[in-house]
Amino acid sequence: IYSDGISEAMNAASEEFGDQRLIEYVDTIKHLPAQDVIDNILGEVKNFVDGNAQSDDMTLVVIKSVH
Repeated sequence: IYSDGISEAMNAASEEFGDQRLIEYVDTIKHLPAQDVIDNILGEVKNFVDGNAQSDDMTLVVIKSVH
């Protein structure tokens, strides 16, 4: 679960991180523990925006089942 601040985070070229990029990235890290998924997503968004100021909050909730 994520707020639009994640998908709408913009880089200096005014490109949004986007839902599709988020979905594709999560697919590569979904095997990680929940906290690591959060940390990796926030890191990926931070790298994407490369210091560009954000105008919205970024909220993430990751829930994983324990087998």
